[in-house]
Amino acid sequence: RAMNRRTELILTPKLDELFQILDSNSGAAKASAGGK
Repeated sequence: RAMNRRTELILTPKLDELFQILDSNSGAAKASAGGK
C-alpha cells in the first residue's frame, strides 16, 4: 500500500506536466475544457 502511495506521488506531477504540454499544443482543447 505504501508502495502504491509512492507511485501516486510520482505519477501525479507527471500527469500534470503532460496536460500542460497538451494544453500548449492545442489551444482548442484547453478552451473546450473550460480553461483548465
